[in-house]
Amino acid sequence: MVWKAYTIPIIAILVSLVVARWLAVRATRWSIRDLNAADTELLWLMFPRGLITAVLALQILAAKGQTFFFVPAMAFTVVLFTNIFVVVAAVRSKSIPVETVAPAGVAPQAPVAAPLPASPASEPETTT
Repeated sequence: MVWKAYTIPIIAILVSLVVARWLAVRATRWSIRDLNAADTELLWLMFPRGLITAVLALQILAAKGQTFFFVPAMAFTVVLFTNIFVVVAAVRSKSIPVETVAPAGVAPQAPVAAPLPASPASEPETTT
């Protein structure tokens, strides 16, 4: 079976994506203030791959021929599993209480509309 030969590289790609995302979130925590554990987990799980991955895989296949016949399948697997991570993140973030999302002690503010500029018809006319 040919697909068995590519199972280890696909798993290695997925593991490297997960580890790279985890390192990226950990490395940038210092720049994002007021980040709790639930927010960090949500950032870590949100790393989907999509259309660009599939398009690049198909372009490799078109450019190099059947030598790289396995690349679209690998790309599809990466897209599928990273999007499963996004679904997990969406379900988990839905279960997070609202109090943990906003910083403690900060009340939400209603949007304030900006004043409209005066129209020329409302200005008083001056005669000279």
